[in-house]
Amino acid sequence: MINIEQEEVGYTDIGYKNLSMTQEILLMDTRRSYKGINKDKYNEVNREIRGKIRKAKEEWMRTKCEKIEELKKKHDTFVVHKKSKRLPL
Repeated sequence: MINIEQEEVGYTDIGYKNLSMTQEILLMDTRRSYKGINKDKYNEVNREIRGKIRKAKEEWMRTKCEKIEELKKKHDTFVVHKKSKRLPL
């Protein structure tokens, strides 16, 4: 069933739940190589990853809120409620 979806519809599994995560953040596996071996380097890389996650989430939320504000200006309250209900808080 999944193969049919992928071929016909173009379905792609993003593989992660939080849509604000970028592929760059997900592919940062260097943190794992330092775990248990070099604590200082691990902490440095971990802080960098957390910072990128915060920025990506902020950007994602900002774009979602801008779309909701545009809908409010159009007085489309039904869609505004629908979109704001989906936002993770």
